[in-house]
Amino acid sequence: TMIEAWASQKRFQRKDDEYLSPMIDCYDGMVVSWSIGARPDAELVNTMLDAAIETVAANSVRPVVHSDRGGHYRWPGWLSRIADASLT
Repeated sequence: TMIEAWASQKRFQRKDDEYLSPMIDCYDGMVVSWSIGARPDAELVNTMLDAAIETVAANSVRPVVHSDRGGHYRWPGWLSRIADASLT
């Protein structure tokens, strides 16, 4: 069986001070979920992760989640969501 993998990283658009937080499927490069916000905070990445989790809620296969290991991805809210959804 193929192991699914997702990658996440915050991106910054200086012109309007907007941040994009996408979750990308590493197999086909498709966007699994995303969120846009005015600040690079926990709400930005948690909203994106919650939407990504909804896409696999009914599946038994869980993807491996890779991030840039920034502070937002080490906060308790992110880690508890990962654990609750049985993601690695």
